[in-house]
Amino acid sequence: NDLTEDVVRAGAVPTILGLLAHPRHSLRREAAWALSNIAGGTPAQIAVLLDCGALGLLLTSVREDRHEVVRECMWTLSNICKGSMPEQLARVMREQSQAGDDVVSVLCGQVDPAAGIASQLAVEALEHLAQHGHKAHVKSLQSNPATARIMTHMQGTTWLEELVVQGDDSTSRAAANLLHFMVNGD
Repeated sequence: NDLTEDVVRAGAVPTILGLLAHPRHSLRREAAWALSNIAGGTPAQIAVLLDCGALGLLLTSVREDRHEVVRECMWTLSNICKGSMPEQLARVMREQSQAGDDVVSVLCGQVDPAAGIASQLAVEALEHLAQHGHKAHVKSLQSNPATARIMTHMQGTTWLEELVVQGDDSTSRAAANLLHFMVNGD
């Protein structure tokens, strides 16, 4: 979208990221919403977010902020995971929050059958990471570090099995796809 490109070209991303630390939660929520729109754009726009340090700030916000801010941050993280090129996904997998949390641990922490949209977004992002990992189409569980880390953080597949049964259609489908990939590797 042209408006998103104008915002990125104007150099506004660092300012928007700075608002994630604002004392007013309504401004943090709006900043995260704006970032989700940028992350829903092109890989070049996602690269700007990554270059400006968005991932670490988003991971911190998901761990520490109010529900409505977390929800918008989850949209942004999900858009980053789903819209990134393979080399960008490798970078996403390496980056951490200030507390040392990585994207897999933060996303896994949001997977809860009672968590609504945040859980759905987490499962969709994890599904994409598991399917694409550090390479475009990883076929072996042993060669995909994302899959092993998801299994470790999720402590097996119980949460995903619950989401397959209890989630709405989209969440259930994403959980089933992720579960299938984690078990079968294809």
